[in-house]
Amino acid sequence: MRSVTMNDCVNEIYSALFQAISALPYLEFPHKRTLIVAYSGGKDSHVLLHALHALSSQHSFSIKAYHAHHGLSLFADDWARHCQTICNDLQIPLEIFKLALHKQAGDSLEALARNARYQAFAAKLEVGDLVLTAHSEEDQAETVLLNLLRGTGLRGLSGIHLHSDLGKGSLLRPMLTVSRKSIMRYAAHFNLRWIEDESNLNLQFKRNLIRKNLLPVLDSVNPTAAHQLAKCARLAFESQMLLEEYLHHDLQEILDGQLRLELNGLVKHAIPKRKALLRLWIKNADIPLPTEKKLMDILVQVFTAAQDKNPTIQWKGGEIRRYQNKLFLKSISDKQLVSSVPATQQPLTWYLGRPLALAQGQVWRSIPTRGKGLALKHFSLNPSLTVAFRQEGERCQLAGKNHTQSLKQLFQTLKIPPWERDSVPLFYHDGQLISVGDYCVSNKYRVTAEDEAGLLLTNK
Repeated sequence: MRSVTMNDCVNEIYSALFQAISALPYLEFPHKRTLIVAYSGGKDSHVLLHALHALSSQHSFSIKAYHAHHGLSLFADDWARHCQTICNDLQIPLEIFKLALHKQAGDSLEALARNARYQAFAAKLEVGDLVLTAHSEEDQAETVLLNLLRGTGLRGLSGIHLHSDLGKGSLLRPMLTVSRKSIMRYAAHFNLRWIEDESNLNLQFKRNLIRKNLLPVLDSVNPTAAHQLAKCARLAFESQMLLEEYLHHDLQEILDGQLRLELNGLVKHAIPKRKALLRLWIKNADIPLPTEKKLMDILVQVFTAAQDKNPTIQWKGGEIRRYQNKLFLKSISDKQLVSSVPATQQPLTWYLGRPLALAQGQVWRSIPTRGKGLALKHFSLNPSLTVAFRQEGERCQLAGKNHTQSLKQLFQTLKIPPWERDSVPLFYHDGQLISVGDYCVSNKYRVTAEDEAGLLLTNK
C-alpha cells in the first residue's frame, strides 16, 4: 500500500473544499464573491481558513472570518486576540461577535452556544452569503453515535448536513469527508498555530465521552469506523430525502388552503405513515420536531378526544390544536405573541398609506385597488382608522347582509379558531366598525362599482 504523502493530505483538503462548494445547486466555484469562515481559533477552523486563503488567489474569491466570543472560558479574550492576529497575518477581515448566553435548567450548554452563534451569524447575512464551518468526518461520526444513543430515526442518522439555510444565506460544511488525521497533517505541514479549548477535555459532555472513550474502541474493531459512520449518515440523508419526496404528494392532499391538516385525510393512512406525514408537516413549517413519545401523544389525542373538545398538545418549540376536524400548527413563539394581546389594549390610530406594526407581529398595509375592498371616498376628510381588539358586544353588518351580527357569530361563520380571535384587529372609522381584519368589510363602506377606487387592508 502506498504511504500517504503530505501532498495527498493537502490535495485532499483542497479537493474537499472545491467539490463541496461547486456542488451547491446555485453556484459554480465562487469567482468574485466573499466566503465567510466560522473561525474559532482551533485547529480545524484554522486549516479551513488557511486552505481557503490558499485557494482564493487561484479562483478569485475573497474571504472574511466570523469569531464567536461566548464568554464561557477564562481564556475567551485570549482566543479572540489570537484569531485577530492570525487574520491580520493573512490579511483577512475578522468580525468578533460577543454573545450573552442565558442557560436554563435542562439546557445543553453546547447546544445553547451553537444556537447563539448561528443566530448571531444569521442576523448579519444577506441573500447569497455563504458561511463555512470546519466539521470533520469524526465530528459526523460522533453526531451519528450521539443520535443513535438517543433512539433516533432516519433524520438523526443523517447527522450533520453538508448544506443548510442560515438566515438569508447558507451554511456549508465542506470538510465532512476529511479525517482529523489529514487535518492534523495539514496543520503540521504549514506550522499553523491554534488554540485548544479546555472544554474538549471535559468528559461531562457526552460528545467528549464518545470521542475519548467510544470511538477508540470502535477503531480497534474497524480502523475505518468513523469513515463508515459518516457514510451511514450520507446514505440516511439520501433515504430521508427520498421519503420526503414520496410523502410530499400525500401531504398536499390532506392540507387545506391555509396549510391546516385535514383529519379525515390523515386517518386513511396507517399509523407509521401518519407519523411521517406529521413530521414532514411540522418540518416544513420550520418548527422543531416533537419527540417520538410526543408524536404518539398527538395522534392519540387528536383521534380519541370527544368531538366537542379542542385538544392542545405542546412541546418545546411548537403546538398542535384540533378544531372542527382540522389540525392547526403554531410555533410556541407565535402562540405567545397571540396570547399576549391584552383584552384591555388601548386603541391605536392608523394613518392610511403608512404600514401599521402591531405588537403580535402583524404588519398591516392599505393597498389602493379598484372594484373591491373599502370605498376610498369615505376617507377624504379623515384618512385614518382606529384599531382595537375584541372586547364584548361588538356587532357589524357585512357586505350583502341586511342585518348586523355579533363578532362571535361572524368568527364561527368564518371558522376562525377560538385562540386566534383575540388577535384579529378591528378597524373603525368615525366610530363605526368597518373591517374585521382582512376577513370582511362592512356593508356601508364597501366598494359598490367595478371601477370604483378602493382600499384593501392586508397583512400579507
